[in-house]
Amino acid sequence: MPRLLKNRFAILILAAVVALTSIIAVTIKERQQVSHAEGIIGDILAPIQKGVYTFVNGIRSFIDNVVLSRQQGKDISQLQQQIDELQQENQRLKELEEENQRLKNMLDFKEANPQLVTSGARVIAKNAGNWFETFVIDKGASDGIAVDMAVITAQGLAGRVMEVADHWAKVMAIIDERSSVSIIADKTRDNGVARGMLVAGSGADADLLKILYLPLDSKINKGDEVITSGLGGVFPKGIPVGVVQEVKKTLTGEVEYAMVKPHVDFLRIEEVMVIKSPVENIEVGS
Repeated sequence: MPRLLKNRFAILILAAVVALTSIIAVTIKERQQVSHAEGIIGDILAPIQKGVYTFVNGIRSFIDNVVLSRQQGKDISQLQQQIDELQQENQRLKELEEENQRLKNMLDFKEANPQLVTSGARVIAKNAGNWFETFVIDKGASDGIAVDMAVITAQGLAGRVMEVADHWAKVMAIIDERSSVSIIADKTRDNGVARGMLVAGSGADADLLKILYLPLDSKINKGDEVITSGLGGVFPKGIPVGVVQEVKKTLTGEVEYAMVKPHVDFLRIEEVMVIKSPVENIEVGS
């Protein structure tokens, strides 16, 4: 019963408001003053109208803010997606630019040494660890690749082929502890053997080469270039190997060994060239 009375009371109030509003609408004319009754009715309805107006505006503002917030969130999401796409595209273009530069360097090397018969290849796998002491390329026996062929980059000597399958080959880098390369000091013409120092699977040592069997009276110095000597029948003569970093001498001043920093970056090898020419018919440099 109380609920019914409340509903009836609300209906009566609403009917009264509608009736009073209708009376005002009918009685209002273009005049400067209103009647006493109209003024009383206006005074009664003004707070109600103000409350309704405020309530409606509040609802409208709330809805507008919700819509605006959702739209802004959508716009921000779209902008973030566009930024991500642009960053990805920029990174892709940067990688393409770097790859093109590497390939151009290799092409320049090939054009500067037309006597070399080479096959370009990509590195598709490497040994565990940071260094590329052994790695796999995407060319194999079906491409004319054979064991003991020299592997180079545009910077210099990288290693030699140690294992071959039909469509891939494994390369031992010159920094591997099992690697030996006959070298010659470009300035002093002293011969020696460059041994790798990096133990397979570890990164304990830097990618340096240890040059042994140099003449005791060698004048080799820090900063001297080291190239392949062509001895041993594996590596063609004249391929750049690296730069002398240190010369170790005995107490009597005789040369014990030298340390060489290779030109090739063995942390970041991506493309190489395999020399397929017979070694005895090649002389890359002096």
